Amino acid sequence: MFYRILRANYKIVYEPRAVVKHDDPQTIEGVLKKSYTYGLHRQAIFKKYRKDLYMQSLCLGSFFFSVFAWLRATVRLERKESKVIAAGIKGFFSAFRRR
Repeated sequence: MFYRILRANYKIVYEPRAVVKHDDPQTIEGVLKKSYTYGLHRQAIFKKYRKDLYMQSLCLGSFFFSVFAWLRATVRLERKESKVIAAGIKGFFSAFRRR
């Protein structure tokens, strides 16, 4: 959303009184599902902006950051963190199979 606003030459301003509410998952299953969904969204952005080099670099950079974070968590035997990151990576790749 921010990217489209900036590309349309609008300004984004800080509003200190703004309130943002989040629905954070309360279970590990909820966290895994949310991470998987983030991976799907990353893939959707990757496809939507396939001709935009800037967005492609952001998406791929984000993806590779996730892969390295997963490797780090796996090496450190942080099982929950590793599972959450892996769910996001799985979501990214699952979009390729939906064609």
